[in-house]
Amino acid sequence: MSNCGEVVAACFGLESPADAVRGKYLGAKAVGLEFYAWFHWPTLAVDR
Repeated sequence: MSNCGEVVAACFGLESPADAVRGKYLGAKAVGLEFYAWFHWPTLAVDR
């Protein structure tokens, strides 16, 4: 997840992956026996 954190932080103009985690742009948690990981990726709208 650290590589993903670097990319997500850079895409959103954040200072660090820790800022991305604090802002809930990405994260992970265990619920019972299941593991969940998520990240938000910016999109680019192209004018035609």
